[in-house]
Amino acid sequence: MADSQSMYRTLEEKIIPTYYSKDKNGISKKWLELMKNSIITTGGKYSTSRMLVDYTNNLYIPLCNLTKKYYSDIDNVAAYNSWKKDLFTNWKDIKITQVNNLDNITIDAGNNIEVSCEVELPNINIENVTVEVYYGKILENGVVENVSITPMKLTDQDDENKKYYFTSKIELTTGGNYGYTFRVMPKHEMLLEPTNLDLVKWITK
Repeated sequence: MADSQSMYRTLEEKIIPTYYSKDKNGISKKWLELMKNSIITTGGKYSTSRMLVDYTNNLYIPLCNLTKKYYSDIDNVAAYNSWKKDLFTNWKDIKITQVNNLDNITIDAGNNIEVSCEVELPNINIENVTVEVYYGKILENGVVENVSITPMKLTDQDDENKKYYFTSKIELTTGGNYGYTFRVMPKHEMLLEPTNLDLVKWITK
């Protein structure tokens, strides 16, 4: 949400006014300058060729390998569909609790802190989730930039009560005000991308 707000603010306050600030010939010199600089600095990085390579290496080939390994067996597919059904039914029961953490923090560049959370999984196996810390720098206008997502490490567990304890270090390259939160994502060997299931559990206070 914060990233979207920042993008729309940039469009409204910078990009669109620059484009429409035209001279009597209908040309925006500032816009032309921005476009030329953009081509110079990003032309070799952001191109259709690079996009196709990324899609092929990160999506198409892994998906082909996944299909070949698992999806040719109807029993695997049936078991996976059953797992997804159970996951959608029980996802709402996940509970995330902070453990001895500060709220938003101010830290000097180069420092890091360790954060922890407790995750309760009443009806989901611990092997089928990934716990992550989601953090970024908070600007004066409340927008969060330079968002990072880091998997957390399982450090302790109470199998009887289905409670699991995770920790992670937040490493900061710049100083300032930072905020962080925790989330749980689904995990399965037949799932290429966790976001494809549209399931994410955020901590709620």
